[in-house]
Amino acid sequence: MNMKPPRGMGFACHQDVTAYKSGDLVDYHISVMVAVDESTHEKGPLEVVTHFFDKKILPNTHGAVDQEVVDAMDFKEVLVKSGDVVLFDSWIPHKSGQNLSNESRRAAFLTYNKKSAGDFHARYYAIKKEQMLHGAMSLNLDFNGKLVPN
Repeated sequence: MNMKPPRGMGFACHQDVTAYKSGDLVDYHISVMVAVDESTHEKGPLEVVTHFFDKKILPNTHGAVDQEVVDAMDFKEVLVKSGDVVLFDSWIPHKSGQNLSNESRRAAFLTYNKKSAGDFHARYYAIKKEQMLHGAMSLNLDFNGKLVPN
């Protein structure tokens, strides 16, 4: 579950493929975003590069796409209502901004790879747990904020 509370930070531009490759996981998957809350410009929605068909890893630093590459991209905000579903693959550059509203923006992200590629669920979460113990939100170092202890 991706929960972006009011004033919650966003994610720098990245491709999910870099996180999975760095963790020696699967090299291709589909992400399914299920919107729990409405997404508006003020809530820092998912933004994707449309018409991106290259199956290549863009220049990056720890998964965050280099700024000069990002500056040349054309991003489109994905504005959704609660219950809407968005699919995108591991190669699509995407990001999100800070939630500047007084409402949360929550979305569930489900990730699927081909059955023939193997089951990476346990390994993914073991790697993610280890990184979170060291203050990292994701396998890519693309989170623009800091983890808040509960």
